[in-house]
Amino acid sequence: MFYRGAGMWETLYGMVNAYPIVCFVFIPVYFNLGITSVYQYIELRFKSRLVRCLASGTYVFRSILNLGVTVFTPTVALYTIIGIPIWVSLGAITAISIIFNLLGGLKAAITADVIQVLVTIIVSAAIIIQSTIRAGGIANVYNENNDSGRLNFLNFTGDLTVRVDTTSAWLGQLFMSLSLFGCQQNFVQRYLSMKSIKEVTKYED
Repeated sequence: MFYRGAGMWETLYGMVNAYPIVCFVFIPVYFNLGITSVYQYIELRFKSRLVRCLASGTYVFRSILNLGVTVFTPTVALYTIIGIPIWVSLGAITAISIIFNLLGGLKAAITADVIQVLVTIIVSAAIIIQSTIRAGGIANVYNENNDSGRLNFLNFTGDLTVRVDTTSAWLGQLFMSLSLFGCQQNFVQRYLSMKSIKEVTKYED
């Protein structure tokens, strides 16, 4: 938002719109077919085990790359702030994650997700409050952003050359969220581990 204006914040519209679509379109299909993974659905849809293997293979490859970044990022922070050697942090985080998930299974993974979201919200709120105090109050924060043109909400330009406006932020995040929450295996696996569609819908909300 600092660099691109309110359009970056307006990606939330697409995310919020994606939730009901996933709940009432995607999840019933998975449950009614009685499948256990997205890749099983792909095999049924295209009648090809090869397509299923290729899709699951690309997901494994992507996950390995993603996990590397996910694990390495906090190690840099720990080294910078506390001085813990990177190799120690890497080993400790990896070991804790593996043991935690082996002992707790999918329930532990879901619990960890909930804890992570709560911690993220609390820390973000603390940063916002502290930053607002340092900036001299809410009025100063608002005026600074308004004067610099960052509060350009509901900016429907229709211009495809504009980097981010309300339409592109909304549509871009809508399709990104649908692919993430509705088609990515780690999300679908969590949905299918629940007892009913109603239970999934309640947690999604």
